[in-house]
Amino acid sequence: MPMFVHLAPASQASRIRRNGIACPRARSDMLWGVFAVPVTDNYIRTHQWLRELHRFTQQALVGVYFRLPDDEQVWLGRYNQAHQRVTAAAAAAAFFTGEERQG
Repeated sequence: MPMFVHLAPASQASRIRRNGIACPRARSDMLWGVFAVPVTDNYIRTHQWLRELHRFTQQALVGVYFRLPDDEQVWLGRYNQAHQRVTAAAAAAAFFTGEERQG
């Protein structure tokens, strides 16, 4: 079961502890869900996108770590490219073995 990390505003930390991570409402014109990255043994690689988010927001963020079953279906892809539906295990493997090492 791969472990993932989701970044959320610190103001939502108590709500997430109480109710879990909530997906935003689905829109018919785009993919929806929770953005997360597989956790690796390399802290910088796993949390690179935190630095990218700080370009757009100055609010404090918290990391929410969770596990998914290997066969759970997820969307995989870079933010500016097409996404594909794969299993959580395949997504984690792609992240570990991908050429681009910065997320």
